[in-house]
Order: sequence, then structure tokens, then C-alpha cells
Amino acid sequence: MVNADVVIAITEEQLTSLSQETYNAAYPQIFTGTVQYLFEETNFTINWDVKAAPVFDLSPSNVAKRAVTHALTERIKDAHIAALDLQRSTSFLEQHVANCSVRLPQVVIVI
Repeated sequence: MVNADVVIAITEEQLTSLSQETYNAAYPQIFTGTVQYLFEETNFTINWDVKAAPVFDLSPSNVAKRAVTHALTERIKDAHIAALDLQRSTSFLEQHVANCSVRLPQVVIVI
């Protein structure tokens, strides 16, 4: 059981709809910007513009699974722990750790 003060349940569709509403209310004040950057005595200006609302995918992310598996594998190699522990750890993560992805379908970056 989760030990939490507040738990909120929301579907993928509701979260994406909320994202769209937030985007519509806040664009372009929040979803655009300019950053000045100095690299080896060269000035860069980076302009960015998120042209569409973020889209959420609440299904388990394969990218996150691969990253966690890689990190665990490296740690296990360093600790000389059996590969069986890696299997147990990744199995536990798949069952108990929530992960998702957010896609920004239209982002324009100008350097």
C-alpha cells in the first residue's frame, strides 16, 4: 500500500486534455522563450517555441525501462552481484514503479 497524503487518479485522455487546456491558456507566454549562451567565446541565441500541447502516454516507457536496466546492470557489475538480482530488480520495477512519457509533437528550436 502506498503511504501518501493525497492520491489523484487521472486517465491518459484526461491528462492530455488538461495539457491542451493549459497550453491554450498559457501559450505563448510560457511555451516560448529565448536563451543567450556563451560557448568558447562564441555567443549563441537559442529561440524555442512549443507549437502544440504536450501529449501524455501513461503506458510503461521502454526508454525508462532500458535506462533503469542499464543503470542496474552497471551497478550490479560493480558490486559483483549475481545476474539473478538484476532480473528480480527489473521485475520489481516493472510491477511497482510508475513511469510514462510526454511527447512534444511540434517544437521549433532556432540557434
